[in-house]
Amino acid sequence: MVLFGQRRAVPAQARVEQPGGEARFSLIREAAEAVSRRGGAPAHCQIGGPRGEACPEPAEVKLADSWGDTVWGCMAHADEALLNARGAFLATEDGMGLGPFLQLRQADPDRAAQG
Repeated sequence: MVLFGQRRAVPAQARVEQPGGEARFSLIREAAEAVSRRGGAPAHCQIGGPRGEACPEPAEVKLADSWGDTVWGCMAHADEALLNARGAFLATEDGMGLGPFLQLRQADPDRAAQG
């Protein structure tokens, strides 16, 4: 498994302390907090249990894979999926993804004339 993260951690004063236990940096928790601030997750986890049972926990993070499949999950099920589903990764909606990257590569007549 390869896990990618940001180059710099969120400053300590900007982190939300989790009650009960040591505070640990978690990329999954950081993603969940970003989604929470935007208010964009569905009400319940869409991953569910191993035998198809529904999960009553709130959805906190969005996962995706290279085929374009996406799912919203609670922290426990998202963690399980990231470890067990090949090619699964945390999906973000920060505006810095593949779409903006490809838009920058669109043919621009003014730039093409300069080159």
